[in-house]
Amino acid sequence: MKQDYSLLGQSGKQAVASGLANPHWFRPRVDPKEIRELSIKQDLRPTIDALIWLGLLVISGSLAVYTFPSWWGLPFWLIYGVLLPNRVLFSVALTVRVESEPRQTSY
Repeated sequence: MKQDYSLLGQSGKQAVASGLANPHWFRPRVDPKEIRELSIKQDLRPTIDALIWLGLLVISGSLAVYTFPSWWGLPFWLIYGVLLPNRVLFSVALTVRVESEPRQTSY
């Protein structure tokens, strides 16, 4: 039997009747002053997070290489393997930030 996924067909009417389509989403009441405080740009916290990530990456990589021939190095390799893919996200975040800043042009 072919399934009907259109919003205008019988399945769409059943979805509206059961509340799956056009649901009433939860909207929290948040004070506008609090939203303004939360949306202030901060550079210190991301810098601290990046330094912690880089430090853990260097420490886990060093310990993994140091204990390489034994099984004691397995936890360090696992930690290093989890942290390493984040390098791509970190470099993309830096690239986006640098490219999104306005450029100074002089004629």
